[in-house]
Amino acid sequence: MANDVEKRRFSWKRALRDSGIIIAITVALAGGVELAARMAVAPPEEDIHDRVEKFDVAPKEPGTFRILTYGGSTTAGYPRPELGFAMQLESALRRSRPETPVEVINLGYSGKSSVYVRAMVGRAGEHDPDLLVVLSGHNEYLNRTGEDQSFTGKLARAAGRLAIVRFATEKLRANAPEPLSPDYFLPEQVVPYDRSSPWYAGRIANHRANLKAVADWARSHDVPVIFCTPPANLAEWPPIYRRIDRHVSNPNYYEDLARVNALRAEGRNEDALTAIDKVIADYGEDAMFAYLRAYACRDLGRLDEAYKLYWRAIELDPFPQRVLPVMNEHIRALRDEANGVYIADVAAAFEAESENRFTGLRLIGDNVHPTLAGHALVAREIVRVMAEHNILLMGPTVPEITASPEDWLQAFMDEIPSPSQKKWLNMKVAQFYSNYCQKYPFFYFELALKYQLEALERAKELKQDNWGIYGELGTLLIMNGRIEEGVEQLRHATALKGSPLDPDDHGSVNWIPEALEWAGTTLESLNAES
Repeated sequence: MANDVEKRRFSWKRALRDSGIIIAITVALAGGVELAARMAVAPPEEDIHDRVEKFDVAPKEPGTFRILTYGGSTTAGYPRPELGFAMQLESALRRSRPETPVEVINLGYSGKSSVYVRAMVGRAGEHDPDLLVVLSGHNEYLNRTGEDQSFTGKLARAAGRLAIVRFATEKLRANAPEPLSPDYFLPEQVVPYDRSSPWYAGRIANHRANLKAVADWARSHDVPVIFCTPPANLAEWPPIYRRIDRHVSNPNYYEDLARVNALRAEGRNEDALTAIDKVIADYGEDAMFAYLRAYACRDLGRLDEAYKLYWRAIELDPFPQRVLPVMNEHIRALRDEANGVYIADVAAAFEAESENRFTGLRLIGDNVHPTLAGHALVAREIVRVMAEHNILLMGPTVPEITASPEDWLQAFMDEIPSPSQKKWLNMKVAQFYSNYCQKYPFFYFELALKYQLEALERAKELKQDNWGIYGELGTLLIMNGRIEEGVEQLRHATALKGSPLDPDDHGSVNWIPEALEWAGTTLESLNAES
């Protein structure tokens, strides 16, 4: 009996030992597979949007005044980085202080939020800056990770952190083509944000905390910082309203929009306001109807009411990709001039330069990216703050401070000696805006067509027969209902290219399959006809 117990004890020890070995081998194998998967796939979404990017910054030369700029695509300089406000700022400072070497190092990166700005500023000491410039606020909702706070949402995020899960997902997607839904022409649906969720409010709080941390860093390191309030297109960019997965009960949403637009087109703005009131009473407040109400009030001369409604439309936008008013208020509250924290109220400057404060396409070419004149205005406002506070010993008499954005831009563009280079840059600017307007979640094909026609004019001036420009023009004409004109441009593009257009080449021509389906033709027939 005793011997049997001893044998059982011995077998349990062996089993535990063997189990431990098996577990260790399993963990080691899983770790190896996970490591291999991490080398094969991109990081999770939040890492891509918020991770610190690597920039090669040379050591500062003695006597040089170094400015570091931080933010997203506006800071990076889009629509054309070499013409962005950072470059215009450096040019203006060199003109104003030719005896002082000045360099502006642009650490802006497209798509980045204040999380990135905070992390990057934490490393600013490595670059020995004399001034920091921060413009951040448009991208706080660009990354939706964490929005779903349900158990399944949290479980999915936890699994998504594993590279092997991401690797398997990518392979499954690659091998399972998505058929177009017969109910929708375009392949994407826009899922609105839940503005009542703690996650949504948390993004606003995070933006405030991140910029406060930047201000704290600047104070503790005795480096002055200028925070810029991000400007937004207030009056000439609608909220997201196309292809919305609304999860609401208004089956006549687009019919209601069409009726209101028709009333406005007839000049019946009071009737349009009545129609909007009924929609809101039946279905609740809506961003696009707030936007249309602003237009009607504007046409009726009720300008203050229109201004508030335009901002309300931004607050209600189902897919927020413009800075919220509360965020700019948080930025203004950071002012601490006694300790080197300054505010360049760029948003207010854009409104002051716009008729009735209605910032539009003159200064912002889409929803958030300044035009070249808009970038000039950002640079001008930064110089204004520097002059007011005697940063770089500039003093308050810098002549450019009183110049219009267009005059400021002209002084900068005069430094480009080649007329053809200027035309090429203007063509690229128009192409950027055209592509941006078409992208998810905007689908703003009307404005995209306007920019594409501008790009074509610049291409003609340069005597360039660019098949991509004609192909893009063709799809946009079709998407705007001008089908015969669009098909003709697609034929021309096919002839210039010398081969059929590639439906997967979205880098050159967007929406080819959708446009061809709408037009009732095929790539093969276009190629044969051309």
